[in-house]
Amino acid sequence: MPIPSYQRFMYPLLEMAADGEAHSMEEAYEALAGKLNLSKEDRAELLPSGGQSRYENRVGWARTYLTKAGLLESPSRGQFKITAEGRKVLQSGITELNVQYLMQFPRFVGFRRRDRTTDETSSEEEVGNETTPDEQLEQLHLVLRRQLAQELLARVSQCSPAFF
Repeated sequence: MPIPSYQRFMYPLLEMAADGEAHSMEEAYEALAGKLNLSKEDRAELLPSGGQSRYENRVGWARTYLTKAGLLESPSRGQFKITAEGRKVLQSGITELNVQYLMQFPRFVGFRRRDRTTDETSSEEEVGNETTPDEQLEQLHLVLRRQLAQELLARVSQCSPAFF
């Protein structure tokens, strides 16, 4: 089973925090993996950089986005807790959260504006994007490496044998 997008983790993470207690990210990793029936192999899949599992990265970004929207707060490092606004969202009856939904919160809109570095991506593409910022950077890095390799190959193929 492929690992769900970070947006699919938003609602279950907020729901987990509904008890009002502070929770660690380790608790979240375990609880969400069980809830979504993720195997150990799914959880162990690494990002291309090899520095973090794709699963933990996506859960982490879900937490970041919920915190930036004001639905979760961080009482201490590595912990999260639901806010009054988060409780309202759960009581509203919705069953799924995504970036488009979070855009109704001014704090989140401010975060997205500060976070953007270019205007190349339309807001529709941003809302529908299923990859985390880390995954987007990895993909861009791979594209740049391929382009560089193609440029180098083109230049070398134009050189005379004496060049070597």
